[in-house]
Amino acid sequence: MSDITVYSIDKEQAEDASGLMLPEQAEALGKGLPIAAFAAALDGEVIGTLAGAAENGVFYIQSLYVHRDHRRLGAGRALVEELDRFAVDMDLGLKAEYTLQNEDGRTLAPFLEALDFVEDPVHFPNYCLAPLKNLHINVGASAVQYSGITSFFETSKNLLEAASERSRLEGYPLPAGGLLSSGTNPEMSYCSVRRGRVSAYVAVEALGDGMVRIPALWSELN
Repeated sequence: MSDITVYSIDKEQAEDASGLMLPEQAEALGKGLPIAAFAAALDGEVIGTLAGAAENGVFYIQSLYVHRDHRRLGAGRALVEELDRFAVDMDLGLKAEYTLQNEDGRTLAPFLEALDFVEDPVHFPNYCLAPLKNLHINVGASAVQYSGITSFFETSKNLLEAASERSRLEGYPLPAGGLLSSGTNPEMSYCSVRRGRVSAYVAVEALGDGMVRIPALWSELN
């Protein structure tokens, strides 16, 4: 895998990678439309691609393909790991449709599960999920890494109600109506749960036309 390099595909590089992408994705990239794609190259030759788009705080993997002559070299893993770094930087969760298949008709579920994706048949049937893994919060000269980041949608209602009540009592930032307010978008709002309680959260309100508002951001360290 040491010879495999992974990079983001821009508009000018779309044609070079088009043979390993869905036609509609290559066309969208060529037109500069808002999708993201990554290429894995071996000795300068593109051997695999990953493409998808972000919506409501989640990046959906729409295609993942490695040329059959270059499989089991780590290209697929390298593509997903590069996407994971991109998602963390952009504060995005990851979802992949596990019914995606290669040309042999085999599902990609075993590969996705090996990369810690998990199936959630209740909330997202037919998808494997890799929630946002890390939230870095800087306090003075120190940096603390929170793990177990999940959206409000995937968090227990009881935990969010308890966090709201604690925030009210302590005077912490809180949206009007609490974390479960009807104005708060549960799929775009995230929290960290440690030792059975919410230890950090960011509440997001969707205003329409791609605009959002963050009425509350809190960490137990602040």
